[in-house]
Amino acid sequence: VSGGGGGIPAACIKRLAEQHPLTFFILDRTVVTPRAEQLASFGPEQWEDEKRRIVEGMKRDGITPTPVKVERQLGALRAEAEAYRNINHLRSLGCEVILRSMDIRDAEAVDRAVQEAGELCGRVDVVIHAAGIDISKALKGKSIEQIENVVSVKVDGMLRLLDSLKRRGLPPRRIVGFGS
Repeated sequence: VSGGGGGIPAACIKRLAEQHPLTFFILDRTVVTPRAEQLASFGPEQWEDEKRRIVEGMKRDGITPTPVKVERQLGALRAEAEAYRNINHLRSLGCEVILRSMDIRDAEAVDRAVQEAGELCGRVDVVIHAAGIDISKALKGKSIEQIENVVSVKVDGMLRLLDSLKRRGLPPRRIVGFGS
């Protein structure tokens, strides 16, 4: 499952897991650190404290703490907390979950993950390609580079997955792709 650490893809695989205990290989940009458990327990007050720590850290490092920069760091921590909660929920349903943090466009990283999945499971039944980059602007407000980034995650990411699966002799029975 590419992009399965959070959002709609995570909700979909939770639904699958409620039907049958499955093994999920999640390929996601989100990195789950040892601090994830603590982040997952944060309420609104702790998130505000974290935001203040981010601002203070930026100032200490000589970086102007703009709202965009602060929200980017806070968003990464929230994504980590969400991924941690989602993984634990899947495990509580009897699923095996392996998370590999990567850019889905990185052919070598994808190939290592596909190799690992093949070695551990012997097969890949379903590929769910849901990785994406959210650049929330009207199309006319996006640069060519932003558009290329959004499209490359969907197209190049899927190609990396399918090429690696083919090379390793692991043809999936089903392929599901999410659009942006």
